[in-house]
Formats: sequence, structure tokens, C-alpha cells
Amino acid sequence: QGRVPAMGRTIRKPKTPDDHAGVSSPTPWPIPKEVRRAPSTHPASPQESPVKPRLPRRSGRNRAGSKQKQLLGDGEDDDDAEAAVVGADEALSPLSPVTTPNGVGFGAAGRDNAARGDADRNNTPRTGPRIDGQLKSTPPKPKNTTTETDRHEEIGGRVRSRSDGAWIAWSLLRPIQANIQTTGKAPVTVLCNGLSNDQFQWDGLLFGTERDARCLVRDNRALLRWDLLGHGNSGDPHDFRAVSIQSLADDLETVLLDVHRRGLADTTKITLVAYSLGCQVALEWCRTHAQYVKGAALVLGTVRHCMSSVFCGFNVFANVAARAMDAFPTVFAVAWRLLFTLTYWFSWYAHTLARVLGVLRVSYPEFKPFYAHLTRVHPGAYLKMLSSGQKHSALDVLALLDRREIPLLLVTGGKDVTVRKHAMEEMRQAAPRAQYVHVPNACHAGMVGERFLISQALDDFFRAEEETTSFNAKRLSLGLSPPRERYW
Repeated sequence: QGRVPAMGRTIRKPKTPDDHAGVSSPTPWPIPKEVRRAPSTHPASPQESPVKPRLPRRSGRNRAGSKQKQLLGDGEDDDDAEAAVVGADEALSPLSPVTTPNGVGFGAAGRDNAARGDADRNNTPRTGPRIDGQLKSTPPKPKNTTTETDRHEEIGGRVRSRSDGAWIAWSLLRPIQANIQTTGKAPVTVLCNGLSNDQFQWDGLLFGTERDARCLVRDNRALLRWDLLGHGNSGDPHDFRAVSIQSLADDLETVLLDVHRRGLADTTKITLVAYSLGCQVALEWCRTHAQYVKGAALVLGTVRHCMSSVFCGFNVFANVAARAMDAFPTVFAVAWRLLFTLTYWFSWYAHTLARVLGVLRVSYPEFKPFYAHLTRVHPGAYLKMLSSGQKHSALDVLALLDRREIPLLLVTGGKDVTVRKHAMEEMRQAAPRAQYVHVPNACHAGMVGERFLISQALDDFFRAEEETTSFNAKRLSLGLSPPRERYW
């Protein structure tokens, strides 16, 4: 009668030392003394090292201070202490001959200085140029070799839109306060972008070269650039159906109020330079803030019915297209997104076709940033801006600015398919006193292709504006004519 073995693992009783009494175990190799494990110094260890006392942990940021304390000692005088500190700094950074300027740049301290007032901001030193987040050592420059970037500083910011609540990005390029000859803040030149454009079209007009005139960046004025909703660095609108020319004009005023609150520039003297659809946005802002306008330059844009020129002047077809966009916004938004994506993927072929048809007269490398920005444009906001521009008209505002003898500049292109001849004639009739410049070979991207001629026109406009401003100031101070009343 055999027994059935138990299922599973058999648990055996551990052997006792008596079981190994008759078995000889091998002798282990001796462990060298230098390899033996030292007692643990961890506080939870039952045995601490008697020869190595525990020291408090130090972070990397505190090593310089500890090194200086060790070099100083307790019985040294002040001169020896200062010499030891300098020696410690040199010893800790032997390979970084970077000279750190005094003070801090625009950040938390810069915002505090802006809140204190203009006097504190003028006395605040600024840091040198930076590369990859670190200060760059710059050798002293001769007195007569200063560049434009050395005389200006760029400050960025963002503010929420009043109508939509989305973020609006802006950047201010202003002259350094020490280089301003006159007292007070610099007046502002505002750049208004066109539809489906960011700030790339202004890059060729910022800093002058030996051939181009220095038109936008000047020593006596600040330059403000901002992006439309759904364009550039600005956020997408929460409800693109609320986007219109009037809402974009309110966004411009919101940006100017933000610059005014931070005390960065003089927002009571504003010069507007607008391009394409930005011309309607700038004039719509002038409708309610004409008392701050110092001058206006409209470059390759129209003041009303922005889609009529595309339909060869037939306003009826343009109105039908605008109503269809408003009736079916989602369908048109999806179609426009597909069109933008295909244009970006096949940008070279699209550019070649546009040049064959005569729509563009610029090279592909110069216009490549435009195609890259198409993938960023919000299609719903784009369509609402387009349909709202077709319904909007600022021709009356242009006539009122001309009647008030405010300096105006109208730049048109002979090859511009978006601004036809009839639209040019309407603007010339509404503002007969304005300075009119016609560039025969300029297409709608003329600020890139005909940069030299347009920069010359803007340079002449700024000079005429300064002469007019100084003449009016003298005339009012002598009492030759009373101040004008507001028209609106």
C-alpha cells in the first residue's frame, strides 16, 4: 500500500549545523583591505563611519560662496577679503572671460522701472547682447561705427482682445533713451499687416543699407508691430464669427493702451503705416481716434470693397461671394484649410504658376516665408476678415484726414491685381492733398520685390511729416490760427 505524494512543493526542514559536522567546507579567499566595504554613513544605517563624519549636502549653486568663504578665512582684513573674492571668481571660471555689465535688462526689474516713471527708466542700465541665453562678450566699438541694433531695443508683449479674449502679440522696437536728443518718450509708428501676412514683409524696410533708404527704424521714433488674430504669434479667435474690421481696429487700440500703461512710448503721436487689408483697419481706427493721428501711409491697399478688384471691379459678384462665406463659414473654412495646405506642400509650383499668370513678380526664395505662414493662418478668421472687408468702407475717413491736412501717402502698384485702377482713382479723388506714388512694376507683394522704391517713398513721407508737424507747432504757438475742432 503505497502513499500518494503530496501535490506541490515539498517544504523541507532546514539543516542544522550538526548535519554538516562531517562535511568540510572550502575556505574563502581573503578580501583585500582596500576593497572592503566601509560602514554606511546614511542616517538610517545601524552603524555610522567613525572616521568620516557626516557633512551637510551642498547644491551646485552654493559652491562659489563656500569656496569664497574658505579663501577668506576669519582673520583677514577688508583688502585681503576683496582680493580673495576676486581670486576666487577667477579660479572658479578660468575659461569664461565674459564681462557682465551692471544692472538687469527688461524683465521683472524692467517692469518695476516702467511703473516708477520715465526718470527711473532713463537711468536703468541694460544688458549686452545675448546668444543662447548667455551674455556675449563684446569688445569696445569705435564711436562712428554704431549700428542700428545698438541704438534700439526690442520689447515684446501680449494682451487679450476686448471682443474675443484671445491673445494679441506685439513687439516694440524703440530707440535707447540715452540716444534720444529730445526729452520725453519717442512717438510711435504703427505697422498694420495685411491678410494672411505676418511681419516678414516689413523686414526689408526696417534697417537701411547703402542702397536702400532708412525709412521705418529711426532714432527719434518707436516702431510697433502686431499680429492679427489667427496670424503670426497671436492666438486663434475663440469665435471667428465675431471677427470684423471693427473688432481688429479695437484690437489695435487695445495694443496701444497696453504700451501706454507700461510707459514704453508716447501713444499720443501716432503714425500709421498699413499694407493691403491693414489699410482698412488703420482707417477704421482713425474714425474714433483721429486726435492721435500724426500721419498715415497706405501701401498697396484699398479703403473699401477689398474683394471687388479680384472680381475685375464687379461689385455684385464680390457681394455674392461674401454672403456665401457668411452663410456657410464651416464649409469654406475647411476648403480654405485644404487650399492653404496644398499651397504649402507645392509652394514652388504654385509660385511658378502665379509668376506665369502675372500675379507675383518676386522670386521664390524672397516669398518663401509667406507660404510657410499659410499653415499658421486660421481659415475661419481669414474668411471673416475677407467678407468683412468687402462690406466695410473707410473712404469717408480718408477724406476727413485729408481735409484736416494730416500728411498722407498713397502707394499703388501697376501690376497689383488686388487693387485695380478704379480703386486707385477713388482714393486720389477722396484725398487730393495726399502724396501719391505709383510704382509701375510693383505687384501686391511690392514691398518685397520693389523694396527700394517703396522705402524711398516712405522716407520722403516721414520727412514731410516732420516738417508739417514742426510748422503746425510754430503756427499754433504764434497764434496764427486757432486749434482745429474734432470732426468726429
